Amino acid sequence: MSTSTPLPPLAQHVANVFQQLHLCPKNILVGLSGGGDSIALAHALHLLTQRNILQASLYLAHLFHPLTPNETADKQFMVFCQQWANQYNLPLITQTTSIWKKSPRQQANEQQARKVRYQFLTKTAKRLKCEIVAVAHHKNDQIETVLFHLLRGSGPQTLQGMPLLRPIAKGEKILLLRPLLNVEKSQILHHLRQHNLPYLQDPLNQDLHFDRNKIRHQILPFLAKFQPKIQQRIWNLSLLMKEIADFLQQHLPPLQHHLQKDPFGATLLPIHNFLQLHPAIQNLTLMHILDQLHFPSTQITQHHIQQLRSKIQQTTQNPHPFHYTLSKHLCATSEGPYVAFYSPQSPPQWPPKILPQPGHYTLSQNLTLTLQTCSTPPQPQHSQTGKQETLDMNHVHFPLLARQRQPGDRFQPLGMQQSKKLKEILINKKIPRRLRDHLCVLEDKKGNILFVENVGICHQARLQNSTSQAIQLQIQRHPLQPSTKNWEKNIQK
Repeated sequence: MSTSTPLPPLAQHVANVFQQLHLCPKNILVGLSGGGDSIALAHALHLLTQRNILQASLYLAHLFHPLTPNETADKQFMVFCQQWANQYNLPLITQTTSIWKKSPRQQANEQQARKVRYQFLTKTAKRLKCEIVAVAHHKNDQIETVLFHLLRGSGPQTLQGMPLLRPIAKGEKILLLRPLLNVEKSQILHHLRQHNLPYLQDPLNQDLHFDRNKIRHQILPFLAKFQPKIQQRIWNLSLLMKEIADFLQQHLPPLQHHLQKDPFGATLLPIHNFLQLHPAIQNLTLMHILDQLHFPSTQITQHHIQQLRSKIQQTTQNPHPFHYTLSKHLCATSEGPYVAFYSPQSPPQWPPKILPQPGHYTLSQNLTLTLQTCSTPPQPQHSQTGKQETLDMNHVHFPLLARQRQPGDRFQPLGMQQSKKLKEILINKKIPRRLRDHLCVLEDKKGNILFVENVGICHQARLQNSTSQAIQLQIQRHPLQPSTKNWEKNIQK
């Protein structure tokens, strides 16, 4: 095509997207499936690079991941992509992986395929030093996505649909771009016909086992009988939800700056501050917290948010703590003036450690214990937090054992006349259930418990007038870093 020939409308649209977003990448990676959408996008980008409208190197990437046991039929897509790349003299990176798994609804296969695809694109983009990964989602895909989330009962955050531009993964500098997001399918088909571009039809696009295909082939046509412009109505809804979400985000009060991270890895939300907010801001705050915990926003419905809000509001009238499980990887509980969001698997268990003498010991990745001999202080000093204590050396018999609590543990706290079950002591002190099995317990060689984290020392080891030498104990926990693993997607309904 001559440089004087006007750009095809689709290519001009893609050029406008790059210009409006001020994107000037040196390397672009295009996800190429072999279907019409990705072929049209790759062709449009090729035209732009050929004319130096985009001064970037173009790479193609294809992942062969059969969703059915018929690998021969699926493999034709990889062969076709290689032939197409050769025709335009473009480098193609391919990878083969098997994720097919027999499933009644096939949804697990589809979700796993999407996860593997983006991992492949991210890894390939890093290797090729591509700043942009371009994929071919278009306006009709967006409409189906919004309707899917609407049927699930999602809120404004997900009813916006797919963003035009975002990081390809949390913490990544590589950007995921959808240049065709405002383009209708009919425009893509016109571009393919205009340039005689061959492409393949995926037979799975007709398989009604997949929810997206049900929406495309059954639900949308049914709704169109009542509202012929249903697709445009849904599109307008997504734009409205984006405006609302942007407004709320701009007006989000600094409550998020008051969120605390406790040493056990939980995010703490102050209840009083939260209840002062408008309900819309409360919703956004909860979504913000879940997002910070790397919980996929597409899996959170308004039902979850409303349940959480209701339970938080009830804390003003009901003194009993609540416990709410969003998934097996994320829970929320009320703890005094806070709501704690945490993973039941965090922090991890740590093995017992023998302490042969005073010194500095690392018990786990975020827990240290220091024992240091000293002369007796003028006044017996004991912290109220059970983190820093002074014990009578005559009652500290080395070697000591640092461990976590065990069934049947008994302990006599400072000031108590007899021992009690440690479980009862922790309950009476309102130590949250999620912390009880992770607290440090210090035991002497006779099996007596000298110290319990967050509780204090035993009564026998207190400083007395006859104490000639003491030992100072200090326990420190450093905040656990939030996990970057993906949470389970099968959230409790």
